[in-house]
Amino acid sequence: MKIAFVGDIAFFGKFDRNKNKNLNEYFLDVKTILDTCDYCIGNLEAPFINKAKKKGSKSAYISSDASNVAILKYLNINAVCLANNHIYDFGLDGLNETINLLNSENIKWFGVNNKDLILDDYNLAFHGYCSYNTNPLGLKNKLKRYGVNALNYDDVKNKFKYYSDSGYLNILAIHSGIEHVNLCSSDDLMFARNLANIDNYIYYGHHPHVLQGVENYKGSILAYSLGNFCFDDVYDDRTSNLLVKQSENNKSSIILLLTIDDGKNIKMEYIPIYQGVDKLYVNNEIANDIYKESIRYLELPLSDYNKIRVDKIKSISSIRNSKRDISWFLKRISISTLIRVFERRLNDFKYKRYFSSKLKKTL
Repeated sequence: MKIAFVGDIAFFGKFDRNKNKNLNEYFLDVKTILDTCDYCIGNLEAPFINKAKKKGSKSAYISSDASNVAILKYLNINAVCLANNHIYDFGLDGLNETINLLNSENIKWFGVNNKDLILDDYNLAFHGYCSYNTNPLGLKNKLKRYGVNALNYDDVKNKFKYYSDSGYLNILAIHSGIEHVNLCSSDDLMFARNLANIDNYIYYGHHPHVLQGVENYKGSILAYSLGNFCFDDVYDDRTSNLLVKQSENNKSSIILLLTIDDGKNIKMEYIPIYQGVDKLYVNNEIANDIYKESIRYLELPLSDYNKIRVDKIKSISSIRNSKRDISWFLKRISISTLIRVFERRLNDFKYKRYFSSKLKKTL
C-alpha cells in the first residue's frame, strides 16, 4: 500500500477556488503524484463553513468556503486529520458543517469526537491529537461527547498499545509545537521516540507551518512537521492587519510517500514542494535545502539541538516584538484579550499536567 502525507491545508486567500480560477492547473504537478497513491492524508486546518459563526476569542480565524471540498477530491486526498487548533474556530456548528460535507463527498476523517480511521484490509489505525501547546478551542474531555482529541500522554499511549496488540500499525497525527520554528521541542522528540520503543509506527506532525526533520528511528518513521501544503497569508481578525506573511520557509514543504508491506515494513521517500506564484513546484531546490537542514538538526546532540532551537525562537520573537509599539498594545486592551491570556495559561497548565509531566516520568 502506498500512502501520501501532505502538510497543512487551508483553502482561503489565493487557495480559494472562488477567487482563483486556475487552482486545478496550479496543483496539476502535485496531483500527478498523489494520483499514484492508494491513500492521501492531509491536515485540514481550515473548516468548511457555510452558516456557522466565530466562537471564542482569537486573534486569527481561518475558514474555507464549502465549494473548496472539490479541491480535495481533485487532488485525491481521501482522508483528513481534523485534530488541530483551527478546526473549532466556528464552534461545534462549524465542526459539524465540515464533517457533514466530508461525509457527503466520501472523504474520511479522524482526530475529533474520539474518532479514529481504521483500515482493516491493511491493518492500519490512524488517530489524531491536538496539543494544549497550540492553544486550541473545543478540546474534548470526559464530560463532552464532541470536540477535538487532546494530546493526553496516558490516553495516547494506552490507545497506541491497544492497536499494536491488536495487530495494527499505528499512524499518529500530532498537532504540536511552536509556529515557524524548524526544530520540534525536546518534548515532542522524546514522545515520538518513546512510542517507537514500544512498536514500529508512523508519526505525522503538523502545526509549525514549516518543515521539521524526518527520521527513521528503530524502524519507525517520525515526521515532526511537513510544513504548509497550501496556506496563504493570515490577517488579524481584530485589526485586519497582516498577522503572518508567508516566507520561503512557510512556502516550502514535502510530500511524504510511504510504501507499507505486511503492515510493518515501511519504505520511505519524499518529494520537496514549493508554493510558487503560478504553480506548486515539485522537486524544488529551496524546499529540499530546508528539508535537509532540518534533518541535520536531528543528528545533533540534544544539548546542541536545544541551543539552536532556543536561539531561533528568540530570533522570531525579536522580529515579532519589534513591530509592537504602544499603539499595538492599546488596540488590544479588551475583555477578549484577557480571555485569551486566561485560556493560554489554562492550556499551559493542562499541557504540563497531562503531557509533559507524564512524559518526564518515562525518561
